[in-house]
Amino acid sequence: MVSSLPLFIAVLHIVLSAVSLTMTIMICLTIWMTKRVAKHLAYTLMFQENMAFLIHSVAHMLIGVNILFGNCYRTSQILGGVQNCSWIANLLFMLLLALERLNVTVLKSRYDVTGWKFVIISILVWLISLCFMGIVISPLTEYYFEVSTFGWNYAEDYKSTMVNRMETLFGFMVIPLTFAIYIIIYAFLVKQRVTSMDSANHRVSPEQKMLFVSTLTFLYLLLNLVLYDINDELEFNYLWYNGFVHTAFICLPLFCHAMLLSFNRTVRRDLLRRVLRRNINQVFSIRDPSKKVQTVRASFSTSISVTHQ
Repeated sequence: MVSSLPLFIAVLHIVLSAVSLTMTIMICLTIWMTKRVAKHLAYTLMFQENMAFLIHSVAHMLIGVNILFGNCYRTSQILGGVQNCSWIANLLFMLLLALERLNVTVLKSRYDVTGWKFVIISILVWLISLCFMGIVISPLTEYYFEVSTFGWNYAEDYKSTMVNRMETLFGFMVIPLTFAIYIIIYAFLVKQRVTSMDSANHRVSPEQKMLFVSTLTFLYLLLNLVLYDINDELEFNYLWYNGFVHTAFICLPLFCHAMLLSFNRTVRRDLLRRVLRRNINQVFSIRDPSKKVQTVRASFSTSISVTHQ
């Protein structure tokens, strides 16, 4: 019989990961079905970032299942390597997305990274992430989830400590660099707006939205990394502290999805359109499963297009 603490931690993993997984699948399908991946490099990067979130959510869901069945050490180590793979991939795709926006906005698409060049870059990102996962799950490293302290731990031997340092250093390099790129883009766009004297209205500008989103994401990632590193250095091992840090890490995809849907009007509109259209079709297919579905689709599409004109 599973005691109360492992049961709580396992259920928390499974529930939060299930919600995160559902949102990630919906956003991935929305981006893919609207054909934006083939047309825009930014959406291709966004799609791959969400694939990394998908791996993140599946790994944490399986971690919860593993805890229910006794928290097998080897399984815990493998799933820990998978979640670290998704973490590295997420950071790299966030950096690439910032560089892509810098190239388009500031450099006016001076560098062409489409086609085979982008394929090579994407493969390199996943190879780097998989290599790190291989290091974590290898016999050289001891990395496991400790139920009693509600957190992940590296062993105190030399090799495990070096891997831990490497992961932390990577995060502290990539996260501030990504934020610095968005600051440069924001400064450039504000300068353009002032130059063109386009400041007549008092609504929130796209530049302010971009800065707001990038700042919140930067603070979320950095705070999570700092709190984890503080605990790793000082060895607090407070259950509530580790629980807060680890839960925030599980919810990373949910936070990023909330930012995306709150400030990306295109993705939000496409997602709502797909969800609402499916619900309306289901209602009318129950009432009259023959011709009314097509009629509702046509009228709903017309109303949407009129609303956004």
